[in-house]
Amino acid sequence: MANRNEGWLPHCGPEPCLPSGNRFRAQAGLSLIELLVAAALSLSIAGVAIRAYLAGSVLRNEVTAELRLHESARYALHVLGRRVRLAGFPGCLGESGETSPLDPAWQVPASFPPMEGWNSERPHPEFGVGAQGEVIALWWSVRGCAANDPPELQPPDAAGGNPALRGSLFYIGRRGNQANSPPALFLRDLANFAESGPAREIVAGLESIRFGYQIDGGALLSAEQVGDWSAVRGVRVELQLRSLLVPEIEGEFSQTLSLRNRPLGTADFPRIVWPPPEAPGNPDEEES
Repeated sequence: MANRNEGWLPHCGPEPCLPSGNRFRAQAGLSLIELLVAAALSLSIAGVAIRAYLAGSVLRNEVTAELRLHESARYALHVLGRRVRLAGFPGCLGESGETSPLDPAWQVPASFPPMEGWNSERPHPEFGVGAQGEVIALWWSVRGCAANDPPELQPPDAAGGNPALRGSLFYIGRRGNQANSPPALFLRDLANFAESGPAREIVAGLESIRFGYQIDGGALLSAEQVGDWSAVRGVRVELQLRSLLVPEIEGEFSQTLSLRNRPLGTADFPRIVWPPPEAPGNPDEEES
């Protein structure tokens, strides 16, 4: 008869005795020191991962802010450059030698100046001393030239329609004239030296803008030093922008622009000699 207690653990006093062999094994847990070491290692790894993530996030924000700052500068210079290159256009092409871009003696018709600038030494009538930057106005003709010889600008209609001159006024302002709004570059359309439309915000974050005016390839002049605005050939634009994402990031950008059909200097735009002079021959080839 089989033993009824076969397969059961024998009792060795109050606790069962563990049999020797591979059938049953004792379960051993982690000690308190091992748990503390594991927790410390886990916290260290988590701290390193968090610091790496935060550093990457800050770097990503700085790179994005830098890229947007350069993008804003390029766009501001693009808008300004289009108007500057159009300033002084008399409205007709190829009808007179004075409109030839290859003629360094080109002079603007006396009917209107191509531009006018203001700064702290020459305050603008509306914007005052321009504490946040300078102001510039650019004009060009849209009526074309009359059939005179040499061509002359057509006057505006008597009824006031179809203005002969269009223009742009650039200045620094704040959206809604609110002090907490960031300074921005604004553009206002002009017609016959008068306002013809609302101001439009071009680029935000523009802290200052400066203009230097060049006459006959000489040194740059400030607005109060220019005596004859019809003699201006080029403009140097200097911008200082600050990022709206990361205020610590700022940059200065500049570009020199030439007015339409007005080279900045004869040395920069030399005349083309045609046919070109013959180059001296190679002495070795002549002897052979």
